[in-house]
Order: sequence, then C-alpha cells, then structure tokens
Amino acid sequence: MKEFRERGTVTLHDGRKVVVRDIAPGDCSAVSAMVIDNFRHAGNFDRLDDAARRAYVQANSIEGVREASAHPDNTACLVAVDVDTGSIVGYRLVRRGVHRLDGQAVAEGKRLHVARSFTGQGLGAALVDVSAQSARRCGYPRMTAQASGNSRQFFEKLGFRCVLEQAQNDVLKQRSIESLIAYLEKPL
Repeated sequence: MKEFRERGTVTLHDGRKVVVRDIAPGDCSAVSAMVIDNFRHAGNFDRLDDAARRAYVQANSIEGVREASAHPDNTACLVAVDVDTGSIVGYRLVRRGVHRLDGQAVAEGKRLHVARSFTGQGLGAALVDVSAQSARRCGYPRMTAQASGNSRQFFEKLGFRCVLEQAQNDVLKQRSIESLIAYLEKPL
C-alpha cells in the first residue's frame, strides 16, 4: 500500500497553517468540490456554453480527479490541508513530460488549484515550490506550466519564463473568451 507522505507545514501570509501532503484516495471528493467551486466563480464561467461547462465539471468530478491523481506518469500529486479545519484548500499535480520545444524530459505542471478563501496568501506558490523540490529530487532539470491571463503573471513571479505562446482557441474566441496560452519553464 502506498504511503501518503507529509511534505511539510506552510505558514501563509495571514498566519494560517496548512499541511502539504500526498493526495489520498479519500481526498478526491473534497478536491473536486474545491475545483468546481473555483470554476463556478471564475469570470469565464458564464461565457461558456453548457457543453463546455459540463466537460469541465466532468473532468473535475470525483472520478476525474481520481483518474488524474492516479496517472502513472505523475511525479507529484499534492493536497494542502488547513490545520485548523482539516479542509482541503489546495491541489497540485505534476507529471513526467516532454518539453514542447526541445523534446527533453521535464516535470510538467498540470493542475494547480487553491480554495477561493485562501487565494493571495502564498499557498499556490508554496504548492509550486514543494512540487518543484519533488521534481528536482526525481532528476528533472526543468518544470513547465501552461498558463493564461493572471495565471501567467503568477508563474512569472515565481521565476518561470515564457518560451512559447500558442494561438487562441478559435471556439473560445468566437465566444469572446481570451485564451492565448503561454508555455512557461523554470530551471530546477
């Protein structure tokens, strides 16, 4: 049986403490609820059609989180747990990947979610840092991320640099949704 290892305790900017640990099977429901809550309160939610909303909700359903978290190429699948309440307030998923420009092996940041009540407190940065430490221990020289809008600025503040910008998604563009995606990397 897999051991669900604690990766450390983080004190956030407002003084709250969270424990970062490997995800456990019983965490998938709470992660799903947090991610879907974030999505429903995001600015683009109302601009998506019903099919797009259903697809996102399905991908982040309990089963969707379970499948993503159990993928054999994962190098880190972490949750952050509020010490005071025991609630899951963050989720980070990193996989083995191949760099889009040079074909070299990289740690590929796939998902990063922070509960709305914990945004702006340093939790996202802490989850990226813990996952980067794990990737470094696994021998990866770089970590990549795909980002758009504010998330691009977030990753750039953490030392990632943009190495490729992808054209907008035509389907989203027709709905007046900006979707220029930046491919970023950071040396580990």
